[in-house]
Amino acid sequence: MKKNSTTSNTREDQIIPWVNYDKRDDKEDFIVLDSSFPKYRWDNIKIKDKKEFFIWEIPNKFKDILQDYHFDFHTKKQSSIYDKLYSLIRNNYNFKNIDSILDEIAEDTAHFFIYECKRGNCRPNRYMYAVDYISRSSYNGEGIINLDIYTTDQFTFKFMTNLYNKLKSINNIFPVNNFGDINRLVPFLNSIGLGGFIIVRKEEKNIFLFSQLNRNINSSELCHFSYEKTFMPIDMEDSDDNLTPLQRCLFRALDKDNGITLDSLSIQVDYGICDFGLIYNERFEFEICSYIVINTNDDSVLEELRDRYLALANESKYRTLAMHFIDAEDISSFLKTYKATPESIEISKLLNTRLNIKLGKDKDKPIKVFISYSWDSYEHKKWVLDLANNLTKNGVFIFLDQYDLKAGKDMIHFMENSIKESDKVLLIMTPTFKDKVEKREHGTGYEASIITSEIFYNHDTEKFIPIIKEGERDKCTPNFIKSRIYIDMSNDVKYSSNFEELLRTIYDKPKIMRPPIGKRPLL
Repeated sequence: MKKNSTTSNTREDQIIPWVNYDKRDDKEDFIVLDSSFPKYRWDNIKIKDKKEFFIWEIPNKFKDILQDYHFDFHTKKQSSIYDKLYSLIRNNYNFKNIDSILDEIAEDTAHFFIYECKRGNCRPNRYMYAVDYISRSSYNGEGIINLDIYTTDQFTFKFMTNLYNKLKSINNIFPVNNFGDINRLVPFLNSIGLGGFIIVRKEEKNIFLFSQLNRNINSSELCHFSYEKTFMPIDMEDSDDNLTPLQRCLFRALDKDNGITLDSLSIQVDYGICDFGLIYNERFEFEICSYIVINTNDDSVLEELRDRYLALANESKYRTLAMHFIDAEDISSFLKTYKATPESIEISKLLNTRLNIKLGKDKDKPIKVFISYSWDSYEHKKWVLDLANNLTKNGVFIFLDQYDLKAGKDMIHFMENSIKESDKVLLIMTPTFKDKVEKREHGTGYEASIITSEIFYNHDTEKFIPIIKEGERDKCTPNFIKSRIYIDMSNDVKYSSNFEELLRTIYDKPKIMRPPIGKRPLL
């Protein structure tokens, strides 16, 4: 490892490393539910406040004590969330008296906040947003997220976290694989976190800023995102700044946790939201993952980020012990000394891969791709054009009849030359495509004859990538390509989740890399 690739900046004299990372319980406790490559458009994340409240009141006998610490109280309001909670418990657990269980957990939660206040860690019981409903759709190949929210508070979040842990220990009804599972469990989604990494891109190296969390908060002393804030009503307030609510939350996080604003950097930056996920270890929390990439060759930028971090106000000092500047190539080595939150580990890997994918094999020489498809319908032609446009946005040069063919041009020469010059060929498979290929009809049939010949003389080629657009595999895949592994993009959800896989395939950047072979053991 390069000696100058990993540097840290700390507010304490000494940061005590955790035990060797390899010895920890490496269970999965963060899942990515939806992604957009390279990022979502801000106006494609549509947030609706349902104006509904789900508040679990602090037990009366603890209010006087907490009031002495200026802990805010909120009263219960009528809401359908309560009915959903009782229904979930009633249908999955055999409790004789649900209310007595909830009262006991409310008292335990109050004791927790009293203990924290006595330690000097008391914070306001602020309102915060929670997930009421979430769905995904697609338009022109771009993911659209619809997120309905309700209002809760910090006490309720901690109360529901304690309830979640108790219920999970009896009967784990909380496995989540998609947004449908999220909607089933909305009473427990009492917090929406927005976190991510500051990445300094310097001389084609990706330097990630990992924070190290303070002992006072959840996941104490673990390394984590560069910044993170809870999505709150302040982010939804009317403003003339032309920002979306999530942009305001992101900028608030950068300001409070890192002491920076985009204007203050005065350099080229790229930022956005890339993933929606769920934390499901000792807490159950919806996470919106983001990034800010700073493109620079100026060494002073890292120094400026360090200085701004050290000059932060007390609120961020409460959260973090240190900020570590880690070359992406050295993250694995870094995590052998310092533990990290599962969400930061997963997102750092994804972001680094995506940044490398955008470079391609040679940033000055784009990958060339030919798209072979049949003219099934106007809608199908538009779908293919949208796919070509999205690939072009991600650095791929596309040969496509809709781009390149016009009156008077030799169609046969175009097909032959494009397939020959391309690094990859995408075959958009539908039942009509299969039928035309096997009957050798029209341009699709001629393209297939060229491709079949190439495969015959080079059976091991990975040049041709089948993509299922419509129909079952046997009904849309021609025989000459049937043995090849395909990518399924037959609906909006699969398109979104597999578009990154397509880019990885085109750029030869697989998600899982074979590790180097070690030395033989002495036996």
